[in-house]
Amino acid sequence: MKGKKVSIVGVGKVGIATAFSLVCTVPNIGELVLLNRTEEKVRGEAKDLMHAAHALRKEIKVIGGIDYDLVRDSDVVVVCAGIGRGFVSSDEQLRINSNIIREISERLKEVNYNGVIVNVANPNDVMTYLFFEQTSLDRNKVLGSGNLLDTTRLHFLGYKGHVFGAHSGKLFSDNPELDETVFHRVRNEAKEIVELKKATQWGPAICISQLVNAVINDTQEIIPCSCVLDGEYGIKDVAMGVPAVIGANGVEKVIEIDLPEESKERMKASAELIRSMITEAHSYLRQPTS
Repeated sequence: MKGKKVSIVGVGKVGIATAFSLVCTVPNIGELVLLNRTEEKVRGEAKDLMHAAHALRKEIKVIGGIDYDLVRDSDVVVVCAGIGRGFVSSDEQLRINSNIIREISERLKEVNYNGVIVNVANPNDVMTYLFFEQTSLDRNKVLGSGNLLDTTRLHFLGYKGHVFGAHSGKLFSDNPELDETVFHRVRNEAKEIVELKKATQWGPAICISQLVNAVINDTQEIIPCSCVLDGEYGIKDVAMGVPAVIGANGVEKVIEIDLPEESKERMKASAELIRSMITEAHSYLRQPTS
């Protein structure tokens, strides 16, 4: 069977929505792996998705299981594992998800994974940076989905531009006409959904699929996403939302835009916020796991 191999770790609401979106919208997938803690359910989802692929006249092999060996030779691993914002406090989310990312990273290293990781777990920029640290992959191979979704919400509200910064946190844009009122509306889009149904699902799934498509089909398109920075915009040692060229190697190039002065200040503040959360996450990782 020809085509690329994509794996999804964590098949909850976002994970299964992403799997369905990949089957429906992304060409050149030959194999899709669903990895979850519960084998019976995920095997059922895999069979159901193969029927969907067959209805679309696509030859996609879908496998569900619990063994990380299944993801060994994947071109892309999408990480949808982790607890959502609607279920715990932000501090608890950071603590729980930091340890989940450490566990997943260890398992990926055990199978010598060397492909691209698309992180969906929140807080997105912090967890993206933890993946970079914990897996020891090159920084271009680790990216987060958050700011593509923020930019989509900005456009949905009728504004132009790209959203940069901490996903659903301290945001800024290359559009000088946008102010904090607009960014509040962008953040509130997610908040309203979480209040109504505990978690976002379909919007993230489509955005994740666009990132996966850019990687496996080497589209070389500019997409705003969370990237590990190493001097771009004068910032190091964090991952944060910036526009980047996405292709077969993951982040092919971070695009540095000449930002308005107010946006530059927002960028510095956003980087400091993310850095402080990374430090907090490190403290959780030093604690013994039960």
